[in-house]
Amino acid sequence: MRTGAACRGRRAAIVHPTLLQVLLASILLCGVGAAATKPAAAHTAAAATNAAAAPVASAPPVATNQAATAPSHHDHISPGGHRAQASRCTVFPLLLAAAVAVLAVVSAAHPALQGDIRRLAAPFALGFTGVLYSIIRLGVPLEYWAHVMFGVVCLAAGAIVERTGQPVRVHLVQGGLVACIFVSLIAGEYLIVGFGRLHYVAHALLELDCLLLTLSAVSESLVAGTASRTVDEGVALKAALLRVRTARCVVDPCGLASIGVIFLRHQHDPGALAIAFHHVQAGLLLLLALAVASVAAAAAQPVARRSLDGGAAGPALRALHALCWFVNGAWLILMAVLMYLWPGRRGLHHLVYPAEDPGEATSVYFALTLLVSALAVAFLTLRERRAELASQLAAELKDADELSSCVGHLAAC
Repeated sequence: MRTGAACRGRRAAIVHPTLLQVLLASILLCGVGAAATKPAAAHTAAAATNAAAAPVASAPPVATNQAATAPSHHDHISPGGHRAQASRCTVFPLLLAAAVAVLAVVSAAHPALQGDIRRLAAPFALGFTGVLYSIIRLGVPLEYWAHVMFGVVCLAAGAIVERTGQPVRVHLVQGGLVACIFVSLIAGEYLIVGFGRLHYVAHALLELDCLLLTLSAVSESLVAGTASRTVDEGVALKAALLRVRTARCVVDPCGLASIGVIFLRHQHDPGALAIAFHHVQAGLLLLLALAVASVAAAAAQPVARRSLDGGAAGPALRALHALCWFVNGAWLILMAVLMYLWPGRRGLHHLVYPAEDPGEATSVYFALTLLVSALAVAFLTLRERRAELASQLAAELKDADELSSCVGHLAAC
């Protein structure tokens, strides 16, 4: 029975990345096809423009120049221009962001996928290729993908902590790549703009906080993944893991709270809606810091067992912790879709509800984010609790069989 369940788990672990790889490839091909139609559309528009300009070929040069320059500014601000822009580069980045988010959550929710990152190399490579393609060919703003990627990281972290009840661990390869990215961002910030203004210092502090959180997650993964050959080595590794988790009780919450405090006053987007969104994000990060501190403290408690996994949070605290991660991730992705989907810091909010009050819009969007995040965490919780209860029941039945056999043996004696 156990062998059959393990085989089914391994088959499921292989099927999921394969299906997601096909999904990402399909979305990427759709984006290539959409961009391929742009030159033909541009050629048709140019032909129509030339045909319309033919009757006025004998007009004075001054009038011709005015007629040639006036439509460019008008087209930039007209609603029709925004609708045309939305039709060109809206569906592909939205589908790609959704596919990458699903891939990250699925990989984090399945222990087999999270443990062997080689199975995820091809899907993530396709996703990264799609992101670069959307930026270079379709003109999707980099600011959109920055919010989406950080949101996806938060969603994956929520799935991990809901499954394990422990602080987030990052594989050495993944953590090393992410750490190199943040080091490059800090160096680029200093070399390009310097630290002459506190605005740029705030950017560097945000990147430094992310680097610190990444290294913290990698350190625990290194200790927990070390194999022990003797009892003394096992005790030493377990003590080292508890020391690392005790340090993470302080480092991780303060790193998240530092990002939240910066977001309280830092403004990289002066729009009223963007300021309201970032104020909400600051509060969510401070709440997440409290949840991380609680889970890290529970996981840092010594347990009387041979495993190096250490302690873990209970089911209720585990679900609340995951909810904090999910709300932060969903809020970041929603911010990207609503405000940064198109150039000029415009998104679906500016297309659908351009004249609404920013405060009311923020409250409505936040209420929607809470509901969606709660339903997602509830789904993961029910799924995990089903497997956990099944394993506990099997252990109880095994203990009951052993107890009955012992009672029978004593009765025979």
